[in-house]
Amino acid sequence: VESNSFKNAIKQYFEKSIINDETSKNIIISWLKGEPSDTRLLKDYLIFERLNKNTAFLLIRSLCQFIRDIGYSGLLIFFGGYCQSWLQ
Repeated sequence: VESNSFKNAIKQYFEKSIINDETSKNIIISWLKGEPSDTRLLKDYLIFERLNKNTAFLLIRSLCQFIRDIGYSGLLIFFGGYCQSWLQ
């Protein structure tokens, strides 16, 4: 996965799920959703990239790589009536 922040967010989310740390999970989900996040808190989860229009494509590409890495053959994303699919 190209984005270390995306990879760390996914890893940290699953680790926090195992120990039922809802506060941490909410911070990570907030970042994944592109909501404003406190960068000081994100550093605790090894998330250093901001999610914005300059990094959005990298993070979408990282999502596609993650989906492929966990065994799915592709991903279909709808953007307001526009459809783009990435398949192997």
